[in-house]
Amino acid sequence: MKPEVHLFGMENSIELEKKNAVYIIVDVIRAGTMITCSLAAGAKGVYAAPDLDTVWLLKDRIENCILAGERDYKKVSGFDHGNSPIEILENSVSQKFLVLTTSNGTRIIHSVGNSEHILVGGFLNASAVSATAYTIAKQTNLDIVLIACGPIEECEDWLAAGLIASKLGEKGCILDEDAKLASESYERNKDNINNLIKNSAEGAKLKRLGYERDIDLCLQVDRYLLVPKVLLKESNAYLFQDVADALH
Repeated sequence: MKPEVHLFGMENSIELEKKNAVYIIVDVIRAGTMITCSLAAGAKGVYAAPDLDTVWLLKDRIENCILAGERDYKKVSGFDHGNSPIEILENSVSQKFLVLTTSNGTRIIHSVGNSEHILVGGFLNASAVSATAYTIAKQTNLDIVLIACGPIEECEDWLAAGLIASKLGEKGCILDEDAKLASESYERNKDNINNLIKNSAEGAKLKRLGYERDIDLCLQVDRYLLVPKVLLKESNAYLFQDVADALH
């Protein structure tokens, strides 16, 4: 059977607990990009933590780990880094575990905790994550669920989900109505996404805060071939590691 592709927004997350599927979490600006870039920079893995209490517990247990994340766009007191993927790429995280918590993205990741297959996707790894999700879906006879963490259509998460949906459609997957709409939205806007996002409310705020380079990085298509996947769940935190090579 051909896998079906379903697209949900974060406001529909309550529905996700009932659906066993291959999940692709899309949080372009910036939690998903942070996870991808940390692994690209050589991190052993990234623990996605839903709250600060979990972060401090993991810090006590994991030797020489790096803490990163934000609350209300600001680096948390006592953390090594904020939520800037550029900062992660420009600093040494090689062979270390990174513990990440954000206001939105890491919480959404935990909303699908019952699934065995949780991936992170975005512009940066659209081709790789679509190929991996398709492989897993075919092997397990499961559908694929894209979760756009952004709250509105034509935000960066919907557009990235649309790109991934398009690639899954090219592989023969059956797209639901929302996945089709997101795919069409990406095609309609693909030549102007940088300007569109930078002029959005979120983009404008990040520019004011000095994170314009982060936006440029987050919107690059297929910069990386790696695919973050949850391989371990413990202490209310999910450990992401790259599985691209293992599945292809």
